[in-house]
Amino acid sequence: MINREVVQYVEILYPGALLAEDETKVVQDFDPQKFEIPENAYAFKGYKRKKFSTTVEGEAFCKYGPSFDETGYFYPGGILYTLEDIATEWGTDSILYQNIKGNGYSFAVKHRAGGFMWFNPDKDMILS
Repeated sequence: MINREVVQYVEILYPGALLAEDETKVVQDFDPQKFEIPENAYAFKGYKRKKFSTTVEGEAFCKYGPSFDETGYFYPGGILYTLEDIATEWGTDSILYQNIKGNGYSFAVKHRAGGFMWFNPDKDMILS
């Protein structure tokens, strides 16, 4: 017999030396407004995966399906910048401007750890 269940996850982003460090936690219910993000983290998102498990001749086997119901990133205390804001403040030759524009975004968020990430207003959200 194959057991099937849906598992809810939260991916949490932390500042890293070059790229973000991440941590994934299993949660029972995901409510972005109630999720307690660790103090040194700057963003998080939720998603689900199906878990299939069975036992054959006493040996347990487990397989996970692809993620689904994936949210955008939530940025507690983030500050939204448009591409125009970035051009005005740092110039169109700045690495920040070139990174955001070069990756096809019109917005960036300055997260609570002080760095910037591109921001998709159709998926991502700033939490106050």
